[in-house]
Amino acid sequence: MLLNEIEIFYFVVEYKSFSKAAEQLNLSKSYVSKRITFLENELKTKLLSRNTRKITLTEAGESFYKQCVKVILEAKKSYQLVDAFHQNPVGTLKISAPTAFAVHLLPTIVSEFIKKFPDIKIVIDCENRLVDVVKDGYDLVLRSAKLESSSLIAQKLFTFKNVICASPAYLKMHKKIIVPADLSLQYFAIYQLIKENNELKLLNNNRTYQVKFNKRITTNQLDLIKQMVLNDACLGVLPEFMVKKEIERKAIVTCLSDYELPPSHLYLIYPNKELQLPKVKAFIKMLKRYE
Repeated sequence: MLLNEIEIFYFVVEYKSFSKAAEQLNLSKSYVSKRITFLENELKTKLLSRNTRKITLTEAGESFYKQCVKVILEAKKSYQLVDAFHQNPVGTLKISAPTAFAVHLLPTIVSEFIKKFPDIKIVIDCENRLVDVVKDGYDLVLRSAKLESSSLIAQKLFTFKNVICASPAYLKMHKKIIVPADLSLQYFAIYQLIKENNELKLLNNNRTYQVKFNKRITTNQLDLIKQMVLNDACLGVLPEFMVKKEIERKAIVTCLSDYELPPSHLYLIYPNKELQLPKVKAFIKMLKRYE
C-alpha cells in the first residue's frame, strides 16, 4: 500500500506546492519530491506536470487525485471515530461481579448508567471465582478480595455489614440464641470462601468472642444460603443488603444484633489507571455515588 505517498500527493495538489505540502506534513521538500517520484514510478505514469512557476495535474493525475480525496476523507473519519471513542463514553463495558452483588445491587446502578449513556452496551459476568482481568478482557472486576497483581488498580468501594439471620419458624424449633455460645448448638449454611475454620468472630463492647459452629451446608452462592434460611433449614451469615427487605417484613430475623460480625469489603479492580477509557471512568464514577 502507498498510503504515505497518497497523503503526500494529496497535500501537494491541495497546496499546489511541494514546499507548502512539506511544511504542512513537517517533512523536508526533498523528501516530498522523492516520494512523489517514487509514487509515479510505482504507478508507471506521470501524475504531475512541474515547472518553476506551477504544478498541474496530468489527466491520469486528475483521476488519481479524485480517489486520493476519498481515501483521505475516510482516514479522517476513522481518526474522528477513534478520537470520539476516547473522549466520550461509548462501546461495550465488560464487567465481572460476584453473583450476589450483581443480582441485588447492580440492577439499580446499571439501569441509571445506561439511561445516562445510551451508546454503551454492558456485559456482566456473574463470577465468584478469581478471574484474569487482562486476559479475559474485563474492563472492571468487582471482588471481595484484592487480586494479586502489581499491574492492576484495586480500590475499596463498599463495606458491607454482615448479619447472622434465621427465619422465625427456625428459631421456634431450636434453642434460643441469647449469647454467642448458643450458636454452637445451631446449624449453619456458610459461604464456601469463608476462611475461618468453623468459627465465627463477634464483637461487643470492645470484646471479641470466638464461637464454634456447625457447618451443615456449604455453598459458593449467597442467594442459596438466603433461600435455605427462608426455608427454615438453618442459620445463615449474609450481607445485610441481601436480607434487608425480608427483615423489614419479618420473614427473616437477625440474631445477636447487639454483636457485630467482621464486615465484608468489595474492591473495584481494573487495569492501569492511565489507560482508562471514558466508559470505564464514567462507570466508576457512577459506582462511587452508591458508596
